[in-house]
Amino acid sequence: MAIAIDVGDAGNIHPTNKQEVGRRLSLWALGTVYGPQGRRHERPAAGRTRD
Repeated sequence: MAIAIDVGDAGNIHPTNKQEVGRRLSLWALGTVYGPQGRRHERPAAGRTRD
């Protein structure tokens, strides 16, 4: 899963910049399979949630 809320339009769930979403997914996949290659590949994780 790639976080894409900052890539598109606030009123549309489909990001307009699909290349950036693909870049994020590819960095995650490469980092997961081959290990970090000098770039951050971890996805953001929630620190806490509200009840």
